[in-house]
Amino acid sequence: MTVSEFRKTVKTRFPHVKISVRTIGFADLARDRAKCLTVSGERSIEELKEINELAKLAGILPDTSIRSYK
Repeated sequence: MTVSEFRKTVKTRFPHVKISVRTIGFADLARDRAKCLTVSGERSIEELKEINELAKLAGILPDTSIRSYK
C-alpha cells in the first residue's frame, strides 16, 4: 500500500479524521528517514488502532501519542 492509497482508505472509512504524514530524518541514530503518522479527530481508540494498522501496511510509523477518551 502506498501513502496515497493509505490516505484514500482513511478518508473513505473515517471522513471526520485528519491525518498528517511527515518524513523524519534519523541520521543521528544511524538510520535514514521514516514516514511518521499524526492522527487527530478520531472518536475512539478502536478507530486509532485501525488507522495505525493501515499505516503499518503502508510502511508508516504509527501514531503513538497519549490520548484520553471520555
